[in-house]
Amino acid sequence: MLKYLIYYPTHLYLLPFRFFDYNPGKESALSKKGVWKNLANFEKWPQVNVPASFTFIDSMCYYYNSRKHKGKLPKYSLDYILSIEFPDEIKPGMSEKEIARANRNSKIRKLKFDESSHLIGTVDWHIFHAKVIIHLNMLSIISSTVLH
Repeated sequence: MLKYLIYYPTHLYLLPFRFFDYNPGKESALSKKGVWKNLANFEKWPQVNVPASFTFIDSMCYYYNSRKHKGKLPKYSLDYILSIEFPDEIKPGMSEKEIARANRNSKIRKLKFDESSHLIGTVDWHIFHAKVIIHLNMLSIISSTVLH
């Protein structure tokens, strides 16, 4: 996504740095058995080098690397990880406090807009959402009703 944004003309204002160096990470690695294997996106660990007081971190790669010892998950999408970390399933016999927590957790999901439902699964979906969020920020109209 970052590589795409560098060349996407309407997103150039996102990069107010003197230089921007993007390293997508390793494409393959040598396994313990001595066989080369292709790495999944969450195993690549991309890096961004910019003159800034902060560091870019790919949260999917960080989540995978910090929990590697527990084994791989079926997927590392944001919605899947949020459903694991903030479960919203209501089971019989739960207390009122647990049900209230599950109802709160159901609101902690990826922000989605109906206008982009036809773009799901494409890079254009991410570009659309980046534009919407940027425009909302620029117009200073993000409120608690938009985020909830």
